[in-house]
Amino acid sequence: MPIPSRAALVDHLVRTRIAGDVATPRDNNLSHYRKLANGDRHYWLGLELGDRWTDEQDVLAVMAERCGVNDDPEHRIGQDTIDPELTVDALERMAARLRKAADGR
Repeated sequence: MPIPSRAALVDHLVRTRIAGDVATPRDNNLSHYRKLANGDRHYWLGLELGDRWTDEQDVLAVMAERCGVNDDPEHRIGQDTIDPELTVDALERMAARLRKAADGR
């Protein structure tokens, strides 16, 4: 299978609502951020987050910076978004790490 171009990957992410206008409503995402900040380990996705993820506003700020969600805490209803370009940037960084690990066996 050929490797998709960046543009094709962005298009796929937007078309399938993984990024862009995502399938998850804003209030649901904010609820998940709150649960993560309150220590609900189900929302840690297997990561060890420590104490730096204990403030709901800090979690929202990180999500805005890294994922492109709206950083306005008053935006609670309606559609949420994830920046597809930031998503592909992160996928490319992870691909490079996996490639390095595979090359190093």
